[in-house]
Amino acid sequence: MNSPFPRPRILVSRCLGFAACRYDGQILKNGFVEQLQAHADLVPVCPETDCGLGVPRSPIRLCDTEQGLLVYQPATGREVTSQLQTTIDAILRDHPQVDGAILKSKSPSCGLFDTKIYQGRVDLQFLKKGAGLFGGQVLHQYAASAIEDEMRLTNLILREH
Repeated sequence: MNSPFPRPRILVSRCLGFAACRYDGQILKNGFVEQLQAHADLVPVCPETDCGLGVPRSPIRLCDTEQGLLVYQPATGREVTSQLQTTIDAILRDHPQVDGAILKSKSPSCGLFDTKIYQGRVDLQFLKKGAGLFGGQVLHQYAASAIEDEMRLTNLILREH
């Protein structure tokens, strides 16, 4: 007797078609994520709203400081690193094993490769691009899994790989 093909379990940024949780209150429909729902168990996550930042909200920025990487909300003057990290820890603890992740590109929380990181938090001078706070930890914790951002999945070669 044939066993059914196992359904992969994939973390997905909640803003990619599941809820209007972006900082600007938008929901981003993603055709690939919509198609994937028939073939995988998708687990929508949003560290920013889950940690209480609200919708809509003032944007947050990743800042490289002498104390390390911190998450700063320039409009309010609040540092939100610890509340965001607490939420990230809970998400990773609640989902110890996944087969992959599709996260929002350029996001200070979910970005994988292209999140803007600023030097210091006073003048917010652009320093480099890298992983967001959650995205970097996803890359580390699930290193053997398929992990991509939604923008790179628009490239047919990358998506098929």
